[in-house]
Amino acid sequence: MKILLAVDESIASEDAVLEVGSRFWGPGTTVRLLHAIERFVPPAVDLWYDAGGSLEKANRRALAHHRRIVNEFASFLRERQLKVEAIIRMGSARKCIVTEAKEWGADLIVLGSHEHSFLRRALLGSVCRFVCEHAPCSVQVVH
Repeated sequence: MKILLAVDESIASEDAVLEVGSRFWGPGTTVRLLHAIERFVPPAVDLWYDAGGSLEKANRRALAHHRRIVNEFASFLRERQLKVEAIIRMGSARKCIVTEAKEWGADLIVLGSHEHSFLRRALLGSVCRFVCEHAPCSVQVVH
């Protein structure tokens, strides 16, 4: 079985990782941890003080931060005897998740729900809703 586990820095992602780690999966199961990073420009203060004025250095620091998060989740799942692949993609989370599931041939997508307010969902959209509507496979949303 191929499980695509979408994560970010939220408590909802921690819950999704705990859910996957607590269940028995058959032999040959692979969990692919996916973290999508939206393109961003760091605030001027961070850019100036933390990165010495270098946008490239600021982006490298941000990428290293995100890699640490993904690697911590991967270590947790490996301790539970799961085969884990950890990847980071650049782009919108919703599109990265659906594209990765299609290209990799995922059997299941697991992600946490952030429980945003109606207004926030209306303005920004819901990653969970988009994934559920466009996924090529089953989706489990962990609340």
